[in-house]
Amino acid sequence: MPRCQAAHVAAVHPAATPEPLTDEKPPEAPLAMRLRWIQEVATMGPDELADFEERTFRQWDRASLSALRIVIDRRRKELDR
Repeated sequence: MPRCQAAHVAAVHPAATPEPLTDEKPPEAPLAMRLRWIQEVATMGPDELADFEERTFRQWDRASLSALRIVIDRRRKELDR
């Protein structure tokens, strides 16, 4: 994989976090990652967006992703046009 493509893939995909135990809440997503994801969602296609959303909201605390949720919904509306 070309170096720049590998960097993009690493940037778009959320960092792996351990699966929480049944009583544990997932960790809050770091602010720098959330800001980067918000920018990157704007260029994602429908399949990449769906995969990104599923993995991100499973791995990180949903409350910390409220701004990202808004951007994902907005991108979905753009793609549906």
